[in-house]
Amino acid sequence: MINELNVYRNMFLQRETVLGGPLGILDEKAMRRAAVAHLDRMGVNIPSVDAEVSRLSGGQRQAIAVAPLSLSESKDPAARRADSGDGRQGIGIDPRPYPSS
Repeated sequence: MINELNVYRNMFLQRETVLGGPLGILDEKAMRRAAVAHLDRMGVNIPSVDAEVSRLSGGQRQAIAVAPLSLSESKDPAARRADSGDGRQGIGIDPRPYPSS
């Protein structure tokens, strides 16, 4: 999570929704709508999806941190994340087991 980014950008970090075309322009409206709808379904109360994460309480930050994990299960196409090509979701979690020591 990046504290200087707002809520919806953190939720879609590295899996941004883009408009068609060669430039890959971000679809800010779709990401905002999907973030608001998803946080409402989760019961998360934040002032705005445009708020900087650094201005949220600890509990709100935790909710924002776990929200992307459940976005991949969302039925909203704008909320779905692209996988990394090897079948894993691009959420920065290594699914391999810990090495035995």
